[in-house]
Amino acid sequence: RQALIMQWVEEESKNEKTKVSEKKIQKHKPAEIKSVEDLFMDKANLQKIIEILKSWDIINKDTSWNGLTDKNTEVLSLIDVLREKRYIKKYSQTITVKMFCEKFQLKLSDRSMRSKTQVYYDNISEYQKIIPDLKF
Repeated sequence: RQALIMQWVEEESKNEKTKVSEKKIQKHKPAEIKSVEDLFMDKANLQKIIEILKSWDIINKDTSWNGLTDKNTEVLSLIDVLREKRYIKKYSQTITVKMFCEKFQLKLSDRSMRSKTQVYYDNISEYQKIIPDLKF
């Protein structure tokens, strides 16, 4: 009986290790994100957001970034408001920012993508006013 219990424990331990390694493999797979459209829960909302940003002159007609200020890092405020209001999925900050920068022809260093400066905090309330809540 003791031997059977030990055999079972060993098998379970091997199964757990296999499950853990499978999870690691899944976690390290690149996300299926090829563009900013893939970040949105409903792709139709992307066009609505673009129209709102154009109406506020945050982006121009070519979808190039103008922003509310002269600081490109304010895009982080926009992203966090879009997450908060459930327009976009929660992927890594770096991937999300890179996709937005690509869409709006912005250039940000990797360090800038992760740092929340005073510009971020100054603009978050502005973007909360500009971006409407989703209606479910």
